Amino acid sequence: MDIKKTISKISATRQWKSFLLFLPFLCASIVFWMVMTLNEDIQKDFSLPVEITNVPDSVTFISNIPKQVNITVKAKGSQLIKYSWKELPTIKVDFNACSQNNRLLLWSDKLIGLSREALGGDINIQSIRPDSLNLLYTKTKGIEMPIVVDAEISVAGGYVCYKPILCDYSSVMLYSVGNVSVSKLLTEPIILTNISETQSIKTKIITPANTRAIPDSVTVTIPIEPLIWKTADVKISVINVPDGYNLKVYPGTVNIKYLAPMSEYNNQSEISAIVDYVQLNNALSKLPISVVNIPEYIDREQMIVNVDSVECLLDLTSNP
Repeated sequence: MDIKKTISKISATRQWKSFLLFLPFLCASIVFWMVMTLNEDIQKDFSLPVEITNVPDSVTFISNIPKQVNITVKAKGSQLIKYSWKELPTIKVDFNACSQNNRLLLWSDKLIGLSREALGGDINIQSIRPDSLNLLYTKTKGIEMPIVVDAEISVAGGYVCYKPILCDYSSVMLYSVGNVSVSKLLTEPIILTNISETQSIKTKIITPANTRAIPDSVTVTIPIEPLIWKTADVKISVINVPDGYNLKVYPGTVNIKYLAPMSEYNNQSEISAIVDYVQLNNALSKLPISVVNIPEYIDREQMIVNVDSVECLLDLTSNP
């Protein structure tokens, strides 16, 4: 299609001529509406960033510093329109002008004044949240405190939490106003049930009143791995045999089947099987087998031993 011919055809129509006649009135209406709008009082909400200036290096804030102050303002549209594309100004609080007795205090009227000063112009602030600042700080050095993970977990069937629970920080610095009476810090309780895969959870550190931990949260990793059936042929050892005697047992080995964590599957187990000469009864020729040195990760109730006793033969030909 020839674009030039199409444009010429459209421009020759009555509708196009009517549109061109209407266009100046449309533009004038838009300009008039904008002028009227910009001269009217409007209400608008802003979130202004907060910055505390001139803070000495020795100061550590115990209270959380608000990242922003939410204000509702009323002003001419022409005063506020610039913030439609311009970055909002920052409320700057001078530490030296507002600090006393381990507290930074900024009452409502002062905070409103700083907000108005940041925005500039004749702006009426209708409301402000928070309406004041009352921040606790300290100049004392922090104390290194060990972290103890408070976790209560249960795993799904066929899985185990065998390896130690890990924390990305073994200790944190604790800052306080006054003396500290604790020797360790706990995490917030972690309660997990029926889990079947490794969990990484970010949790807060519980601190006493008027103290702050830096960092104030840690990431706790709870390693979960599957259990795998493993078998081992274990030689039977005989104990407490008197000198000069020889006690033979049959069979000489016992087959033990047990569930092991995946990380332990290829490792040599220290499981032992023993029979005790002291338990030998003249009326019986069998001795019960005792399985010992069982690693903590093995559940005794699920362990399977192919025989529970062995035949024994006492060699009396030796001189005691």
